Amino acid sequence: MGGTLVRMADGTDKPIETIQVGDLVLGADNQSHSVMFLDVEKLNKRYLYGINDFPPFFTSEHVFLTTDG
Repeated sequence: MGGTLVRMADGTDKPIETIQVGDLVLGADNQSHSVMFLDVEKLNKRYLYGINDFPPFFTSEHVFLTTDG
């Protein structure tokens, strides 16, 4: 969702809509990873959901990294 901040490899935060191919982002493993492609989809009739008092930021198809994998 627009405005969502992404942690960059240099420790700064950048709005997701400004991320570009080649940017270095910080991964869950605290390693830097290069953005290789962008997959932008319109919501159309899908809904956004939020958890833990966060505003809606994910669809029902969104994958999450947990402590179990």
